[in-house]
Amino acid sequence: MKAEKASGCRVTRSVHIQHNIAGLVLAGGKSSRMGSNKAFLPFRGIRLVDHMMRTLDFAGATSIWVSGWVPGHASIPDLKPGLGPLGGIDSALDQISGSESSLLIVIPVDMPLLLPEQIKKLYRPLLANKKQQAAYFDGHSLPAVFRINKRLRTELRLLLSERTDKSHRSVHELLRRMNASPIDGDFKCFLNANTPEDWQVILKKESS
Repeated sequence: MKAEKASGCRVTRSVHIQHNIAGLVLAGGKSSRMGSNKAFLPFRGIRLVDHMMRTLDFAGATSIWVSGWVPGHASIPDLKPGLGPLGGIDSALDQISGSESSLLIVIPVDMPLLLPEQIKKLYRPLLANKKQQAAYFDGHSLPAVFRINKRLRTELRLLLSERTDKSHRSVHELLRRMNASPIDGDFKCFLNANTPEDWQVILKKESS
């Protein structure tokens, strides 16, 4: 199967090697600062959520899921709404655990300049070293890659329990508990679109 690889913040065609890797697009947020559902913003002629799913495909994900509700896709609603990204990941694991995937790539729906090669850079160390549990880019909690195992589920449930301070319910804290090591990345491609102004900045970078 052919896929795309990075050239700056663009993508070009190449061939990727298949592994049992699940990909998850976090699209369950309220998009309140954007004023409309970010997942449906147009980008490169398609919806933003479709572009992010395509990015996961080009990065080598063998199964791709959407956290939230997106018509026409394998969407996974949060089992307990209001728990943020961790709630989306936890809900997705219930479905993904039934597959043969050994790794989980988690990306936000609002990072359209994220490159397939950057994602590969995250998960390759986990393929090479079975003891490594997670990886992320220095200064950015997402995207992230986790090894799907009992430890991940246990740490998620502990963070989401009522006994855990809500201020600790973050992907950053989950990565810390999984002893994840930060990786250097191409930060100019890690822009989030939280507001209409952010979106215009991304579109300008895309066209430059």
